[in-house]
Amino acid sequence: MVNARLEAISRRLPVEILRPPLAADTRRTEEPPTLAHQKGKPAEGNKKPAEGAPPSNQPTTAGSMGETWAKVVGRKKARKAAKKAAAAACAPGGTAKTAPKPAQWTAKGGRKRPAVHVPRSNAVTITLQPGAVERGVTYQSVIAEAKAKIKLSDLGLQSVTLRQAATGARLFEVAGTVSGSAEKADALAAKMREVLNPEDVRVSRPMKTAEVRIAGLDDSVTSEEVVAAVARSGECPPDKVRAGDIRTDAAGLGAVWVRCPVASAKKIADSGRLLVGWVAARTKLLQPRTLQCFRCLEKGHVRAKCTAEVDRSDLCFRCGQPGHKAAQCTAAFNCSLCSAAGRPAEHRVGGGACGAPASKAKKKKEKKRSTKPAGLTSLPPQASSSAADSRPRTVAEGMECQ
Repeated sequence: MVNARLEAISRRLPVEILRPPLAADTRRTEEPPTLAHQKGKPAEGNKKPAEGAPPSNQPTTAGSMGETWAKVVGRKKARKAAKKAAAAACAPGGTAKTAPKPAQWTAKGGRKRPAVHVPRSNAVTITLQPGAVERGVTYQSVIAEAKAKIKLSDLGLQSVTLRQAATGARLFEVAGTVSGSAEKADALAAKMREVLNPEDVRVSRPMKTAEVRIAGLDDSVTSEEVVAAVARSGECPPDKVRAGDIRTDAAGLGAVWVRCPVASAKKIADSGRLLVGWVAARTKLLQPRTLQCFRCLEKGHVRAKCTAEVDRSDLCFRCGQPGHKAAQCTAAFNCSLCSAAGRPAEHRVGGGACGAPASKAKKKKEKKRSTKPAGLTSLPPQASSSAADSRPRTVAEGMECQ
């Protein structure tokens, strides 16, 4: 009786619908999902079917096969993992931990550390002295005189690369290794000083530098001690290190700004500490400063290339008033550039809050405003106002209406 009732109920149930097998099911059965299958070892949760067991007619799924999920790793992460594994394998014993690398950046906001690169070449610059142009001296005549009296083959050089510096000086770049190019550049500079008139041209050996802030100094430390410590730790000549005045920071300790060659700055910043006297002072690599003119105080050019009408060279960077410097100023902040442009000026010139545009961008913007296509700024007299409102307005017309 019970069997009869169950049979009657089963006849009233809907017919079971089985989905057709998919291509993914075929790949799961043909290609093993894990690395263990490729090595001939069954994955966890997968059981080998017994011999002689009839194959199942139902489609196989991931749950029925007992397969495990694998995390897909990107190429970059896989390369990093491979490098770490290779470094661990090369370490003594194969399991020794590698030495931790210094922190790349500890500033707020998740910013990266300032990107400074050690130059791969050296250079020699020649700059015309003040008044040389009035005497008829030009770069053409100076370079021609140097070419006539100096042979590059005698200095071990085949050729040099000529560039123009931001100040207008001529820069001769000597390629090669860092040490080899430095010796050749020194020899070329010495030869130029011999054959060229020092009253007409100045020969120098520029060097790429970076800025480091050293904080946590005691009250007895002097700038000369800081220079000696930087030269000793950074392995550079003391005459290549420039230090500012030691000032008191917010913690009441001494802090000083130092400029030195890039290689020395990176070495000091990576160590994080600098021994100055009895104190291990903190070091921090600063962001490279933007190009700024000290005549008009605008960005994008230098004093030698300044064409501005206004001269702000005697203004204070802090309050914008003449007659003193920012180091001795205690007045409220007032940016002379933003004040002249009608912007909020409660900051110092060139600071992070300064919104004064660079001179080049300013000139381009003014040029775009002044250059307007003819015939697009206004409608012809016979056109009606309704036609003017219905047709799309061009960019030039929008600027004209404003």
